[in-house]
Amino acid sequence: MTLAYFSSYILCLPLLLMVWLRVWEANRYLLAFLIVGLLNTIVQHVLMLAEVNNLFLLFFYFPIELLLVSAFIQNKPRISTVAIYLFLLSIVISVFEALFIGINTFPIYTIIYVSAVLLYYSYNQLLYMVNSNLSVNYKIEKDGTFWFASGLLIYVSSRIILFLFSSYLQVNYPQALHRLWVFVEIFNILFYLTISLGVIRIWKSNR
Repeated sequence: MTLAYFSSYILCLPLLLMVWLRVWEANRYLLAFLIVGLLNTIVQHVLMLAEVNNLFLLFFYFPIELLLVSAFIQNKPRISTVAIYLFLLSIVISVFEALFIGINTFPIYTIIYVSAVLLYYSYNQLLYMVNSNLSVNYKIEKDGTFWFASGLLIYVSSRIILFLFSSYLQVNYPQALHRLWVFVEIFNILFYLTISLGVIRIWKSNR
């Protein structure tokens, strides 16, 4: 339980760093992503303490996560048309799953879809950096996107593994299911620590 709470609220670290180091103005999509994640975590825990099912929040959170992360990774003033279409498709999947499977269930199909798209974004961003004219060392030093994409690649991969194997483990090895959740929580911590490192790199490059 302690690890779960720590992995949930560690997103406060990059959020506080962005405000303290004053680098949020040029990274508003990242700031919005962290704020939405924090609000989602707080509301989920409040509902959990009130013994109210909080799974319905995930049907709203994951499409928003997709939109904000897509916008930050693309690093453009306006969100691309493709990103908007992928966001709308995530809403369709989320609504379909809520209506036909139940809004108080885990949105497995929504999470797998969002995770797959984010996995593509992060992999594509890292591949672009390696193949671009600018050296990877320069991107590491100057661009926090490298750290965000690296952390996202690891975290989203672990999330996909969780939902691909959770059903199998629940049926065949239920005693091992909690270990899989610990695995994801650890990578959640690494993800936000990596974002924090990226925020510090952005601050150093702007000094």
